Amino acid sequence: MDTARLPGIWTGSGGGRVEFHADGRFSMKRIPTESIGFAFSEPPDEDRVAGSGTWERDTDEDRLNLMIDAGGSFTDADQVAVLMVAEDGPPQVLFFSTNVDKPYGYEIKRNP
Repeated sequence: MDTARLPGIWTGSGGGRVEFHADGRFSMKRIPTESIGFAFSEPPDEDRVAGSGTWERDTDEDRLNLMIDAGGSFTDADQVAVLMVAEDGPPQVLFFSTNVDKPYGYEIKRNP
């Protein structure tokens, strides 16, 4: 995964959007709720979620971990979303991974 190309706006179907910043922060909105793994709380009662937090690359698994702050659609800060590479590109395509039995989850692509 090429994190040098990560900063910028990435979009998915239905208006989903993740903006990555070079300082390790991100914000997201309109991401399908089922794309996020809710660890210690119930998912919000809404189809799509919004929030922000920090991202870091997990080099052992070649993925991005999104550590979500409390706020937006999230009542606590113990939630994590995982992004994996669907296509190395160009264009690079990432997907939210929540189910090991499903090859791909919700995909996002970097806007040019």
